[in-house]
Amino acid sequence: MNKLFSHLFLLSIFVSLLFNVCNAQVDSACFDADFTRGCPPHTISITNCANGSGIQYWYGVGTDTFGVDLISDTFYLYTTPGKYTVMQSVNLDIGPQDFLFRENYIEVLDTLKPDFTVHLCEGDTVIVVINDTVYDQYNDEYIINWGDASPFDTLHSKDDTIHFYNDSSQRTIIVRGHYMPGDCGGSNSITITPFLSLTKPIIEKLKVIQKNTNSGILELIFNTDDYINYAIQQKTGASGAYQSIDTVSNSSGLLNYNIDSLNTITNLYCYKIVAFDICGNAITSEEICSINIEVTASNNQNIITWSGYISDTLQTYSLYRNDSLIQTTLDTFYIDSDVRCGFQYCYHVVADIQQNNMSSVSWQQCVTAKSTDVPDKVSNFYTTILNNTPQLSWEKPDSFVVKEYIISRSEDGGSFQPVDTLTDSNYTDQRANTGTTRNCYVVSYIDSCDNKADPSMISCPILLQGTIENFQTIKLSWTDYVGWQNGVKEYVFEWLKDDFLPYDSLSTKDTTYTDIIEKSDYQHRIYRVKAIADTPVAAVSYSNIVIIKQELFIPTAFTPNGDGLNEIFKIKAPFIEDFKMIIYNRWGEIIFVSNQMSNGWDGTINGKQAPVGVYAYLIEAKDFGGEQYTRSGTVTLLR
Repeated sequence: MNKLFSHLFLLSIFVSLLFNVCNAQVDSACFDADFTRGCPPHTISITNCANGSGIQYWYGVGTDTFGVDLISDTFYLYTTPGKYTVMQSVNLDIGPQDFLFRENYIEVLDTLKPDFTVHLCEGDTVIVVINDTVYDQYNDEYIINWGDASPFDTLHSKDDTIHFYNDSSQRTIIVRGHYMPGDCGGSNSITITPFLSLTKPIIEKLKVIQKNTNSGILELIFNTDDYINYAIQQKTGASGAYQSIDTVSNSSGLLNYNIDSLNTITNLYCYKIVAFDICGNAITSEEICSINIEVTASNNQNIITWSGYISDTLQTYSLYRNDSLIQTTLDTFYIDSDVRCGFQYCYHVVADIQQNNMSSVSWQQCVTAKSTDVPDKVSNFYTTILNNTPQLSWEKPDSFVVKEYIISRSEDGGSFQPVDTLTDSNYTDQRANTGTTRNCYVVSYIDSCDNKADPSMISCPILLQGTIENFQTIKLSWTDYVGWQNGVKEYVFEWLKDDFLPYDSLSTKDTTYTDIIEKSDYQHRIYRVKAIADTPVAAVSYSNIVIIKQELFIPTAFTPNGDGLNEIFKIKAPFIEDFKMIIYNRWGEIIFVSNQMSNGWDGTINGKQAPVGVYAYLIEAKDFGGEQYTRSGTVTLLR
């Protein structure tokens, strides 16, 4: 308080002297400002002390100091920080015009926020440290409001001070920079919660992130509070000594801290967290240690082992497979037999610690299960013919992962030869001959462990074949379907339309059929055989399709010599509705015409034997389906 009174007294003397000087008029340019230092918006008032008239001022804003920016106002407002020159222009009473420049006369100060640090200590103790040097001229200072109604403290640049609160209530500390002279400045604040004593750090988890001999990584997860420092201590193995490896500050909440460059394959590491303040107080967390895991794929089982927890605070181990819990135990090994060859399994173990629900998590190690077992054969193997192409299908094995299927084919009883590989469970054999070749098939596969299954049961689709005799009789025969466990219940012989849909059928247990051709609406015959399995749910398999097409048989010679053999030149064909035949001699003259296919040329012209030689013919015919046939050529008459 005495210091404040002293400043006020000196200020009053300075103002009195300034008033007396400024009121003394001189015969030259002369002026003074009331406040030459301040913060924006900063207003100054000019007092003239020159004998003269036409007095004008330039306040350092603008570039023209000789007329354009000169004004007669004696008040001026500055809004931008900086140093400004003030100039006075006066017409003296006893002489010429005079000028006075006062360089950097006005200083407008920037109201920067003070930079300061707060440290908390036990006993609701707070330490404030001023970091910057902004308010460091003349009598500048920093004023601290502790936020608890206690007297303000005053500091200078780089100073620090300590304060004791009465309780642990939340407080806001405000530090204001104070320019002197100027009586202004910027402010900054920090909200803190003092504490009576340090809180024991809680480690939630230690996890092996990367497994390596020299670049392994551990993740340490623990809780932190504002304004508390944390020393991370580490030791190697159960008998090692703890050493501080890092310090963490300015953190709040759950912290994930990675520790690298470790040998996480053979070494085990233990950690403690030490919370401390700058006043020398400290408190240490419970210990947590890492664990390692090893997984080996054996025949139809995975063997998992892990290091025993080296601290005495273990509660239990929890073993996870593909992130699902499979075992809780105090053992350090497990044999997983519930695996399938070719599938990947990833394991990690968690050591549950008794104190504060801490957990230590191993590296997640993955293996692919293996097996040397011979895979099961494919089941329900089935073949049929669609669009005259063999179609194969079968069920995927339940207990094995298929890498690829192998299709093998036998032709007409020959040995089975591989024809293709695939990954689907159905196949179309585009290269098979289904018109004349008996095709049989087996399917095998290689599983994901490169074990090969035995071939499936043999499956042979039906081969249907047909021939036409005497233009009236079509004889058809087919092979048995092979592949159903209980065999074939019956065959269904089908007549198909041109769109390959059946228009008639008959059931039979035979493998032959003779079709007698009579007048027909179809210019050709289309046949197919369907096999029906002897099962409760009758499966079916189709044969290839056989088409008996319309053909005209035209002899190239005949011998009308009375021996009863080949006496008549006659055309033979099934399914013919309209018919016309014309015979020409060598000069192109018509010598015979017939409108009935049964009426042939007997080798005579007007009842007399025609000469031996070559004769031309023209045949026009139409079948019952409306298809037209035109044939021309020559026939030789022999005796």
